[in-house]
Amino acid sequence: MAVQDEGSALTARPALNFTGSSVTATDDAANNRTNVTIAGGSQTPWTSHINGAGFRLFNVDEVTTRIQTINENFHFYKFTAPADQKQWATEVKDSTLEFYCPNDAWDDTKPWLTVFRTGNTPTKAVFATQVENTSGGYKFPDGSVQTRAAAFRFGHTWALVGDVSALTTLPSMFVPLRAGQVCTLVGLRAKLGSGTSIGVQLKRNGSNLGSVITVTTTVATTAFSQALADNDELTFVLSSPSGTPTHLGMTLYLEHTP
Repeated sequence: MAVQDEGSALTARPALNFTGSSVTATDDAANNRTNVTIAGGSQTPWTSHINGAGFRLFNVDEVTTRIQTINENFHFYKFTAPADQKQWATEVKDSTLEFYCPNDAWDDTKPWLTVFRTGNTPTKAVFATQVENTSGGYKFPDGSVQTRAAAFRFGHTWALVGDVSALTTLPSMFVPLRAGQVCTLVGLRAKLGSGTSIGVQLKRNGSNLGSVITVTTTVATTAFSQALADNDELTFVLSSPSGTPTHLGMTLYLEHTP
């Protein structure tokens, strides 16, 4: 009998020896033959990394998996999770990858992230839920890191034209804030157009903030650090005009944190 290896003839020998831990050769005298049994080949690393009964992967850092399917949905399922929290799902579309939280009946799916691409370049990620970072803030392409919501400033201006000598209490402004919004009065910048000076007292809800500020024709900024509340009233009281002060301009700096 000629013996071949993958179609290539081997040198003829008087004996044929089978080796390997998965090969067993036994004498079958009743049928006048030798039986050679070859056990199923090992699938390492799969046999050591997959628990088929428990639907689990072990040592996933040692397993590289590529999933290719004609179905664009892929689900993760945990049987022991609470009701309507058992499933996570993704859906692949032409130019997006979408992530969902479905309920158990799969009749209510809520998206939480959509990733867009053009070719093999991701273009943006859109979150449909609040995003938190507890590990040091967010880093932007320019290298800057933001660790909290950025504060921004608004200016609120009183512009009084002409001689202001006879004026005393000016019309009030009010501070509208939504729940959770933080607002701080951080400064007042003021200047006269002409004349010598006039005294300015800033008031919050009828109470003085600091002392009287003397405003002249040289622009100057007075710093404050006053937390404000929703609907706070801010106004000015003028006093001690000198040298016919005219054209008074005053801007309050309010710093808001969302």
